[in-house]
Amino acid sequence: MFNKNIFFTFSLATTESFSDQSLKNKHASKNQNEFLIIWLENNISALLSGRLLFYSIKKEYPESKITLIVKKKWLPLLRNYEHSDLLCLSPDDNVISVQDYSAYLFKQFAVALIPSLNSFKFLDHFLSRIVFTKNRIGVSKIDSKRNPYSLFFNNDVKLKFDENPDVHYLEFMQSLLKPIEIKKKSGHINFEEIKKFSKKVKNPLEEFGIKENQKIIVINNEPEEASHRWSIQSLVTLIDTFTNTGDYFFFYVEHEMEEDVKKILESEIEILHYVNKFDYEKLLKIFSFADLFITCDSEVMFLGGVTGVSQISIFGNSNPFHCAPIGKTKKFIKKSYIINDVSAQDVFELSQKLLTEK
Repeated sequence: MFNKNIFFTFSLATTESFSDQSLKNKHASKNQNEFLIIWLENNISALLSGRLLFYSIKKEYPESKITLIVKKKWLPLLRNYEHSDLLCLSPDDNVISVQDYSAYLFKQFAVALIPSLNSFKFLDHFLSRIVFTKNRIGVSKIDSKRNPYSLFFNNDVKLKFDENPDVHYLEFMQSLLKPIEIKKKSGHINFEEIKKFSKKVKNPLEEFGIKENQKIIVINNEPEEASHRWSIQSLVTLIDTFTNTGDYFFFYVEHEMEEDVKKILESEIEILHYVNKFDYEKLLKIFSFADLFITCDSEVMFLGGVTGVSQISIFGNSNPFHCAPIGKTKKFIKKSYIINDVSAQDVFELSQKLLTEK
């Protein structure tokens, strides 16, 4: 049977030799403000959770330049400098895919970061070894799960989610910077000072056919995990309550909606304007002028979370203290591990409070 340890040892020896040669290469960069971050996540929510990481680097090192390696599918969204605030990046930073990586093989970086929050991948760690840097930082352990590739970096961080149920992922993200002494200057991070993304939209009312005095509400009940979906009947009751008490325009986020769900919605409600959950450009545009966003725990929740839209996130068996969007107008409701214990009236009452304060 193939011995994984032998393979790792060979990879380490090979890549270390490669790095030594790269330092001698006449094209090697001497810029010690260069940060390499390798984040090959499959979903946008994990990527957006890195805003604090990038923000902290930029705040501590204003002259720093970040090279971020992501999945190729995220390039159209992240390379648009109009969207740089999605990750607190600047136009001088580079967002590239693995396919573009060859141009960076002989570059010297101050730090290479592999910010794993969910799983460990060989490619992320291997890529960090084939550039020259003295600081490779990664996660060696998530709760009881060990990183089999931790030999690829020389500074490790252990994430203990189970022991810290009330600590947000953003706080854990900050801990990745401890090896290079970027840390909080006070007891708590001021999340409010992190700029929210905002996209300028010309004449949104005219573009979508919205009346002048209508309140605009975005609703998302399309989670990646079925247990995170709120009751469709509760959703219908909530929308009926809205329509009976005011004039509202509803966007409904969906993707390949199940037929039984669609029948319930369309038989009782004819006022929903559908938007695809993977049309991030359109969603960001809508969030920029919407009055309220009501969502279950999902990727789209995170997308709305980086914008300034008032937001209510409904939770059941997941932990809002770990992942709910943070901000003065970002609220969540959780009553138990059963999401359907949250009633339409619970959401409506909180909605009215946020709409009144807006």
